[in-house]
Amino acid sequence: MAKYKVTLIKEEREELMAIINKGSHTSQRFRSAYILLNCDQGEYADKVTNAEMAKVFKNRHENY
Repeated sequence: MAKYKVTLIKEEREELMAIINKGSHTSQRFRSAYILLNCDQGEYADKVTNAEMAKVFKNRHENY
């Protein structure tokens, strides 16, 4: 299985944060932004494990 490393710069993180903090985007765009932020391994990243991401998305899915 190929592994890819996501490394976002500060401006990219800010743009993605703006997407998830404003409710005027499609659910797909919100989900993509959230995944990118949580996969980020750059210097501005908040370290999140795959298990933590799965738990968040499972809870979000159950609420819809």
